[in-house]
Amino acid sequence: MGVRRTGGMDRRTLRRLLGGLWLLDGMLQLQPGMWTMNMVNQTMVQAAGDQPAPLAHLIIWGQTVVTAHLVAFNAGVAGIQIVLGLWLLSGRRPRPALAASVAWALAVWLFGEGLGDLLTGGALVATGAPGAVVLYAALALLAWPADAAGARPAPVAARAAAGLLAAVWLLGAALD
Repeated sequence: MGVRRTGGMDRRTLRRLLGGLWLLDGMLQLQPGMWTMNMVNQTMVQAAGDQPAPLAHLIIWGQTVVTAHLVAFNAGVAGIQIVLGLWLLSGRRPRPALAASVAWALAVWLFGEGLGDLLTGGALVATGAPGAVVLYAALALLAWPADAAGARPAPVAARAAAGLLAAVWLLGAALD
């Protein structure tokens, strides 16, 4: 049985690419500035600004938790991203690794990127909307292993990835 491809790249290569991105993100999380309140002030505080009240309250709650346990939180974030990267690069148990990757990407998208500012009315692709990490989730879905017959990605994952990518590009076009 040969390696199946998704577009121009096989799913194993996509998983390795995603693993490399998570590993790089984890290493960047270890920078000295991430262990200070700069991390909270430059990412999470900005993510809460101009959001609808329920979302702003959720992000502010996250800021409160992070501020109270900054070092432990940053070590946890770096650890999660490094473990995700190494797990995906190892090729072992790809489905749970990819599912964890999607879940973590969505958590980072919410708390770290404020859903890419999509609900603020001021989101622009030129300023980073809808957020880079949501593309990690799409990449994870595209890299989902083949179904039992080995013929194609799991139909739900393939549709979810296509829908997510279409939404990102359509939102990008609408925002600019």
